[in-house]
Amino acid sequence: MEKKIVRLLGALVLVAFLAPAAHAVSDDAKCDKSKSKAAGKLFAACMKCLTTGYADGSFDSAACITAAQTKCTEAFTKADTKYPSACLVIGNGPSVCSDTANSCETIYGNI
Repeated sequence: MEKKIVRLLGALVLVAFLAPAAHAVSDDAKCDKSKSKAAGKLFAACMKCLTTGYADGSFDSAACITAAQTKCTEAFTKADTKYPSACLVIGNGPSVCSDTANSCETIYGNI
């Protein structure tokens, strides 16, 4: 019985010791995740804007894409501000978001 208690306590101590290390994420990874997520959301929003515009001729796809691109740029700026020394490239939001929107439009045009 005592051996079981000692094993259980040992396992609990090991879990308590390793759990924080398993969840520790570096700031550069957090910055990269934030920027990647923003670009992915822009691409998805762009595709939605274009398909909605195709289905509804009165829908302004360009304004929709511009709004999504603005959100993307804002998310990049937020990541740059939150992780200033960890982001590999600072101030790249406008160019990456523009490239993402252009790629979306090119891919949609080839569907």
